[in-house]
Amino acid sequence: MDSIVPRLARPYDPAAIDAAFRKEGAVVLTGAYPGEECDTYVAEVQKYLAENPDEAEYAANSVLAQFQGDTSVTLHQLIGAVPSAADMVLHRDIVGAARRLLKPLSDTILLIIAEYMGRKPGAPR
Repeated sequence: MDSIVPRLARPYDPAAIDAAFRKEGAVVLTGAYPGEECDTYVAEVQKYLAENPDEAEYAANSVLAQFQGDTSVTLHQLIGAVPSAADMVLHRDIVGAARRLLKPLSDTILLIIAEYMGRKPGAPR
C-alpha cells in the first residue's frame, strides 16, 4: 500500500474529509482536540489501568493486538470506563462525517467505542 492517510487542519472541509474516507478509508483531523482535553483523557486512561490492571492484558490478547508490537498498548471499549471518552467520540466533525458517509446505508449512526493507543518507552516515533 503506497497511499498515505490524509491529514487535514482546522477548519475542516467536510468534502475533503469525505473524499479522504472514500479514497483512503481514513483521515487524520489534526488539532481536533485541545492539548488539555488530551491530557485529561490520558490521565483518565492511566487511572483506569491502575484500578483495572487486567484490562491491559485482556486487550493484549485481542485480535487487534496482533497488529502492534511490544512497544505499544491498546485498550478497547473505553466509553463508560473513561469519563471523557464519550465527549471525544462525539466530536462534531467526527459525528458529521459519520452521518454523511453512512447516509446511503442508514438514517442514524451509533458511535460506541473509544480506543486508546499508547507508545511505550523505546517505541519509534
